[in-house]
Parts: sequence; structure tokens; C-alpha cells
Amino acid sequence: MNMHSKKRVYFLGALLICVLALSYIYRANKKDDFNTEPHLQEGGEVGLSISDQSGAFLYDEELLEISDGSATLTVWLEHTKAQAEEYGLIVLQNFIQTPFYKDGNNIDHIFEFKAESYSENKLQIDVPINEETLELSVIIVRKPNEIIEDFQLETALQLEQVFVKRYIIKDQSIYNKEDLLTTAEPDKVIKDDVNPDLFISSQSVDLSSFSSINEDDNFYMHVGNNLSSEESIDYIIVGFKDWVQYSFIDNIESLYIPEIDSGERRVFELITPSVEKKENIQFIAFPYPYERWDDRFYTKAQGSFRIVAVPHINK
Repeated sequence: MNMHSKKRVYFLGALLICVLALSYIYRANKKDDFNTEPHLQEGGEVGLSISDQSGAFLYDEELLEISDGSATLTVWLEHTKAQAEEYGLIVLQNFIQTPFYKDGNNIDHIFEFKAESYSENKLQIDVPINEETLELSVIIVRKPNEIIEDFQLETALQLEQVFVKRYIIKDQSIYNKEDLLTTAEPDKVIKDDVNPDLFISSQSVDLSSFSSINEDDNFYMHVGNNLSSEESIDYIIVGFKDWVQYSFIDNIESLYIPEIDSGERRVFELITPSVEKKENIQFIAFPYPYERWDDRFYTKAQGSFRIVAVPHINK
């Protein structure tokens, strides 16, 4: 091989190494971009992410490691709106509301905070993990103190929006998730083309929305399968009364609804709880409880609905 040919081989070899190196760097950066949160939601205006005690952001499908019986997490909320907004932070273990610590202060139910315009909000929390906990959920709710009695579609959609991260606890396989699931028989099963994930209605068949309802009145929770595939879906539904989880059906705080087929809708008749003043009631549907994240569902909370409970006038 002459000198010119050798130089050509060396040049091509060096070029190949550079291409491979650049390809590796590109893939690594793409992976970092995917893991570097917040992932913005709501038209790129709000993003939520979680990092662990080491400062590493957690992937959605990642198992959560517990140290000394506690999870030390940093909740990052990216608020890229021109207006400030109030938020509330709630933590669930096995879909049951749990106390946690924020800056050393015990929070029994909800930590409320204000996000200034175009702000990054960093909230460090410590959650003592129960021995039987299989899944931890961090929920951010919007404008927790805002009461809307008159139906306003745009406002209702904003208030119902929640931002959620869910993580399966590592090395907790000795507990059987079946022992944690509580079901209730639906009052109706409807098969039609109306497939809401979760809808609170004044009617048992039609989807008729409302904003406020008197205490002790009946209303209906419709739960369906809005997946584009033909696969069935499981849910756990939880309800909050003034941001305290409550038993909304058959003394159940965390209702498991298994295997809803495509085109199927299950309807549960509920009764508005007693209240001393006007209070927010919010329901949230969590798809595929106690399962690791995959491409079957696009969000960790697939359905949310808020109404206002109103006390009787003569109370």
C-alpha cells in the first residue's frame, strides 16, 4: 500500500471515530434531555419533575429507592405564566393521603404555595414510607382555595387539571397489591361510544356537567375507557373534600375499578358529603395502579373532576 493510500485509510478511520463519538454524544444528550425535567404541560406553561436525594431527576418508569424508611425528594414546578398562581401539594402512599415534611414542618394533608410569574419552584419534602407501601404519588393541584359555583367551562378545566408523578417503591415485592385493592359494584354498566376517563354528572346515563351541588344530594360518577387501543384499563379513583381524602362510596377511600373494556362505561351513584361551608370536592382517576409506567397510558392521572359542595341554607 502506497503512502497516499495509507493516509486515506487513516483519514477514513479518524472520520469514522469522530462520527461514532458524535453519535454517542448525541444519544447521551437526547437521553439527558428526556430525563432533565420539568416536562412542560398545559401548552408549555406548567411543568413538574421530581429529583431524589442525590439531585438526579427520576424517570417516569424508574423505581424509587428508600433510605432509612424515608423518601427525600425535591419537587420542581416550572410556572412559565405571566400571572402568579396558587398551587397545592399532596402526597399519597398506596393511593391513600399521607403526611409528609416540608422544610422540617409536618404537613398533614396539603402544602399550599404561590408560584410567581415565570418562576421555578423548588420544594424539598421528606416522606416517611410505610412498610406496606408499593406506590408513592405526588400530586399538584391548581388554585386549591378557589370556589367556582357557576359553570364556566374554561375555568372548570383549569381547576380540574392536576400534575402527578407516581413511582413504584423498589424492593417491596413481598406485599401483594391484590390485598390493597377494594372494589364496589357499579349501579350501571353502559356500552356505547361515550368513553370518558372520568366524568361527574347529574344524570345516570347522560353526561350532564355541573359546578355545584347541595350536600346530601345524589350525583353520578362515570368511568370509561378512552384508550385508542382495544385494551382494557384499570383505575383507582380517589376523592378529596376540602383537600382531605374521604370515603365517597361504601366507606372506601380508594376505589379500584378493574378491566374496563373499550366502549364500556361504569356508573356509580354517589351522595354529596355534609359540609359546614362551601367546599371543593375533587376526584382523580389513576390508571393501572401499582404498575410501572409504559406506553399504554399518556399521563399518570387520566381523569380529574372538581365540583363545589354547598351546605343547606337553614343549617
